[in-house]
Order: sequence, then structure tokens, then C-alpha cells
Amino acid sequence: MSWVQGELLGGRGSTPHRGQVPGGTVANQSGAAIEATLHQFLIAQGYAVRSQERLGTNIYGGVLMVDLYLPDLPLAIEVKWQESRGSTDEKFPYLVENCRHAYPCPVIVVVDGAGVRPGAVAWLRSQVDGRKLIEVLSLNEFFAYALKRRL
Repeated sequence: MSWVQGELLGGRGSTPHRGQVPGGTVANQSGAAIEATLHQFLIAQGYAVRSQERLGTNIYGGVLMVDLYLPDLPLAIEVKWQESRGSTDEKFPYLVENCRHAYPCPVIVVVDGAGVRPGAVAWLRSQVDGRKLIEVLSLNEFFAYALKRRL
């Protein structure tokens, strides 16, 4: 059995039990649920919102997709959710470089979940420049920020 098969099958050498999904799938579903919640919240606040919008080319020359895009402002919102220990926060430097060099508009990053390392969030907050990366907020902070019409 390959390493990938072992990871996907939980090291059991058989298919996952009914109702079980690999950890990455759960994380992706949780992230998508948070994005959908923010999307609906922003619409309720009167914003035009597009999900998974193509904004151009990333720093590697590939397609730059944003989780949520508010075209009338314009503003990009990236949602990073990590409920359990994982690699989401290890991708923060890539995100910051894209914010600085590839995004055509300012970016707010919403980062939350019990699995995000506090040191990683502190580092990400230290990268805010007020021009391209304008805020790094928890989910609750984002709701308060948007309710005060700071977007």
C-alpha cells in the first residue's frame, strides 16, 4: 500500500467505514461552510459578493482564485479555517506574497479555528500593510468589522 493510500484509508488497508471521510475532506467541507456563511452574511449586509472568483495570475503563474470577492469595493476576502492541527497556517507566507504582488485589490484574511497556531496568526497579523493586506481577523472580529460598515 502506498503512503497516499494509507493516509486516505486511515492506515487500515481497506476503504473507510461508511460515514467516515479523510481528514482533508472534513477540513475542506468546514472551510466551504464558513465561506458560505460569510457569503450569505455579506449579502444580508447589502454587498454584492462572488465566490471563488478568478482575479488573475498568482505568484507562480497559475490562476489566482479568491474565496470571496466584493466587486463594488473592490475587496478580496480569503478564509482560512483550521479546526485541527494541519498545514493551513504553513501556507500563510504564500498567501502574503500573493496579497502583495498578485491581487489587484486590497485583501482581508479571515483566519480561525482551534488548529491554527497562535504564532502563525501573530506572524500573519504582523504582515498587514494597510494597503494590500489590510486586515487579518478572526471570524467574530470579521462579523463586528463588517457590521460597523468598515468594508
